[in-house]
Amino acid sequence: MGEAETFAMAALVSAIILGVMNIIVFRGIRESEEMKQMFISSYEKAEQKGFYGAMKTALKTKNFRVSLAGYTISVTAMAGLWNSSSSYMYKDVYGIEPSAAVLTTIVGVVAFLGFIPFWYNYAIKHGFKKTYYTCFILHGLAFIPFLFTQNIVQHTIFVFILYMVYSGEVIMLMPVASDTYDEVASQLEKRADAMLVGVRNFFFRVAFIVVALALGGIHILTFYDPNPAATQTPEAIWGIRIHTALIPAIMYIVMGLIFKKYYTLEGAEKEALVKKLKDLGIYR
Repeated sequence: MGEAETFAMAALVSAIILGVMNIIVFRGIRESEEMKQMFISSYEKAEQKGFYGAMKTALKTKNFRVSLAGYTISVTAMAGLWNSSSSYMYKDVYGIEPSAAVLTTIVGVVAFLGFIPFWYNYAIKHGFKKTYYTCFILHGLAFIPFLFTQNIVQHTIFVFILYMVYSGEVIMLMPVASDTYDEVASQLEKRADAMLVGVRNFFFRVAFIVVALALGGIHILTFYDPNPAATQTPEAIWGIRIHTALIPAIMYIVMGLIFKKYYTLEGAEKEALVKKLKDLGIYR
C-alpha cells in the first residue's frame, strides 16, 4: 500500500486488458438483417412523437418505472454504498489494511459466478418477476450481518452469501429491463431501446450523487475523523455500519416488496404483449 510501483504495475495491467478487449470488440456486434429491417421499418411507419413525447410515454409506464427504480436502488446500494464503504470497514472497524479486499473480492467473485447456474434454473422455473424480487429481498437480508461483524473472517463469510444472492439479481437485470422496453415499444409502436438505456444511464449517475451525500452526511453527523491514523469513536463506527449495511438492507428489502406488488409483466399480460409486438412487426 502506498507504493508508486504497485500503482504503475496495476495501471499497466489494466491498460493491456482494456487494449485486448478493444481489439476484440473493435468491429462491433453484428445484427441480423431481420433485426435491422425491423428497427428501420418500425421507425419509418410509426408516428414520430419526438424525444420528449417518447420519454413521457416511458415514464408513464408503471413497469418501466418500477424496473428503473430497482436498477437505481441496486446501483446506489451495491455499486455505490457497499463498494465505497468497504475500505472504512477494513480500516476503521476491523483495524486491518484495505489490501484485505483482495481476499474478499476473490470470495465474492467465486460466489457470484458459482451461483449463476442455480439462479438461471430458478428463473426458468419461477419466472423473471419472482426471481428478481426474491433476490432483492434476500440481498437486503444479507446486508444485516455486517451491522455486527467483528473481524475479516466473519466479513468474508457474509461476503460469500451477499454475492451468492447478488448473482441472481444481476442475471435478471437485463431480462426484466428488456420486458419493460418491449412494453414501452408496444405503446410507441416503435423501438425506443436506445433512449430507455439513456434514461437508465442518467439514473446510474444520479445514484452516485446520492451515495456521496449519504456518506458525507453520516460522517458529519457521527463526527468521523478523516485522519488516517485516527481511532474512531463508537458513534463513527456505527455510522460506517449504517452506510455499509443498514441503508442498503432497507433499500433492497423495500424495493423487493415494491417490485413484488407493482410489477405485472408476467403470465397472460406478458403473452399479450408479445402478441401485440409481433402484430406490429417490432418483436425482437
